[in-house]
This record gives sequence, structure tokens and C-alpha cells, in this order.
Amino acid sequence: MRSATLAVVCACGSFASALPPSEFIAVPWGVGNPADPRAGSIGMFSVVDGSYLGDLVPPDQAHIVWPTAVAIGPDRMVYVSDSTADSVWRYNLKGEFVDRFLGPADGLGIVRDILLYEGDLLVVSIPRAPAGLDYTLSEIKRFGFDGVEKAPFVGPGTNFSFWDMHPVGNGDLLISDSDSMSGVQAGVYHFSDDGVDLGRIYPMVFSTQIVDGHEPGHFYGYAFNARVTEFTLAGTIRGVTLAGLSNAGRGIHPLDDGSLLAVSYNAGVYVHNVQTGARIRTIRTGFGLYGQANRFTVCWADLTNDLSVDSDDFFAFLDAFATGDLEDADWSGSSDPNDPGYGVPDGALDADDFFYFLDLFQLGCP
Repeated sequence: MRSATLAVVCACGSFASALPPSEFIAVPWGVGNPADPRAGSIGMFSVVDGSYLGDLVPPDQAHIVWPTAVAIGPDRMVYVSDSTADSVWRYNLKGEFVDRFLGPADGLGIVRDILLYEGDLLVVSIPRAPAGLDYTLSEIKRFGFDGVEKAPFVGPGTNFSFWDMHPVGNGDLLISDSDSMSGVQAGVYHFSDDGVDLGRIYPMVFSTQIVDGHEPGHFYGYAFNARVTEFTLAGTIRGVTLAGLSNAGRGIHPLDDGSLLAVSYNAGVYVHNVQTGARIRTIRTGFGLYGQANRFTVCWADLTNDLSVDSDDFFAFLDAFATGDLEDADWSGSSDPNDPGYGVPDGALDADDFFYFLDLFQLGCP
């Protein structure tokens, strides 16, 4: 489970409830079907039962084409890796496109995953080659949030077909090698904090996401064949295949009700029984290029970025309002929770923004 407690500011606009959720699972939806107006977005789903809560980033088919993962940085920006453009896009927390944070000019090949790691951004990059991908140069790059590249977590020369990264504590990572075409045995591997391969925990072809399990010290590994493997650092415990997702498994995340949110690569988002693999309910359908499922906890009104909501944040809002700072003070086009403009920035600063911020202020931090 790629979790983070973040101090962010958001008025994302498209929520299933009046105010944005303080905790959610983000799932990017690519443009498998350009005619679907929902495609090219990042949806938010309940950490309890998987229900759809609205969009963190509304549809942007010009950029979000084949997304792989989402991260939220310490700069309060949303980062989306896209394997079509070999890039990492950046959005503000209002869901507005900012820029191409990283791309081919930064040495990126196809981008399969990104991860917030010790204040930096790790990027799985595999260079393209005339006959496919050049695994001899695959690496896990490391960048500061100022865009400056640092020494890689894992440099070229390993021949790994890197796919997903997941932290396990003390700086160590679980990393999946997705296929055997690279010359490395496919499976889930344990890497030390200095990028040393400590060995394969279990074999699996096209392992697409690794998350924390429901039990402490346990993990779930998901594969394209919809197989979920429960394991620890010592080895595997059990496995189950999720019904109805054959050859389409993309992302998973444990839910607080004991079930499992499952993302199909090309069909939608579902909830499954993690013990039997049976489908419990369908959350979202629509053909698309879906990405991984990542969980976030946010303090929406924490303008001072100190993981608490207090008078400092209130006065920071007043300062932004007085100086005409739309980035931090333009929150809403209405103060009525039943109005479609509630929580949608309108490019103007008025009483609606003030009362909406007060509503967020009352939410506090989870």
C-alpha cells in the first residue's frame, strides 16, 4: 500500500459528496475509448468499501493516455506517470494541468511506476528500442521535486523488467520483474535501501502491483492473470484468482471492510472477496487503460503544510484572499453544498471561497 499523509490544498470540483474525502484510493483511467467522456481522469474510491467518490483530476485526454501510477508530492502537486508519452505529468490539487515534470529529455523511456521515496520521486524507466524495450538499460531513476536527477536507486545493467515498487520499511523496497524476456526470472524481489537485490521472494509473470496486506507484515502481489498472492518477506502464504478478471489484472488495494479493490487493465474497478476471489460488486465500468491503485490521506485545509489544521492555516487563507492569490484562495463558486459550483474554483475571490474554506477547516486532519 503506497500510503502517505499529506498536507494539500484542493478544490477538485467533481465529488460524489459535498466535501472532498480525507482518505481515498486513487486510480487513473486512461484513454482506451476516446469517445468516453470519463476517460483520461484520476478517480477517487472509498478506503472502506471501494465506492466511487469523485475525480481527483477531471478528464484530460490530451495528457492522461496510458497512465500507470499516481503520487502526491511534498509540493502539494499530483504526479501521474504515463507510459505513452514516456513522461510524468504534473497537476495542481485543483485538478488543473501544470506541466510535463519529467520526460524523454530527462532520459526517461517507458514509465511503468513512480513512488514517493524519502522526499524524492523514484521512476521506473525502460528505454525503447527498435525491437521493443532495451532491458540492458532499464533502471529506477531518482529525482528531487525540483526536477534535478540524483543517483539512481537501481542503475542500468541489471536486465530487470522493472514494473512496480513498494516500500517495506528501513528504505527497502519490494520490486517486481514483470517478464522473463529480460533474461531475469520474473517475480517479486526484495531490494535493500542501497539498491542491492536481496533475492526473489516468489515467481510470477507480469506482476503488476504490490501492496500491504490486511495483516501487519503481509503483502499482496497482483498479476496480469488476476492472481493475488499473499506473502511475507519470508515467502508465500496463499494465492487466489479473482473471478472475471482473467488476463486483465492491473491494480489492487485492501479495503477497510476486509475486501479487496481490484482494477482491471481494460474494463473497470471492482470489489472482490480476498479469500475466495469472488466478485462482490462492480464499482466502475468502461473500456480504458487503467493504472495502479494508490491510497492517500490528506488535510485539505492545511495551507501551512504541517499536518495540522489550526489558526495558522486560517490566517494563511486570509493572506491569500487579501493578496488575490487564486492558487490558495479560489476554492468554490458557491457556498451552497447542493449547488454544482460548490467546491469548483470559478476564477474569482468572494464570500463563497471563504465559507467553503471554513467547511474544509472544520474537517481538520484525519
